[in-house]
Amino acid sequence: MTHDTYVFKTSRMEIVDAIGHRFTGVAKTRAELVEIAKEEHASTEVLLALSSLLPEKRYGGLRELWPDLPDLPVEA
Repeated sequence: MTHDTYVFKTSRMEIVDAIGHRFTGVAKTRAELVEIAKEEHASTEVLLALSSLLPEKRYGGLRELWPDLPDLPVEA
């Protein structure tokens, strides 16, 4: 599933609320971000959005997520 074929029912702010505090200077993979979101009891929609990130890429902060989630609105 990619952001090209799915209309997200979440927002950047929901992702920020769910995992923003877990970026601590160490870049994280898609799998690590999804696991963090699960630990934080994030919504299914947040998990789906994070699951659509590039698997081989490491993300050092929230701003690095947005280019790979271009259709994700800032607020719901």
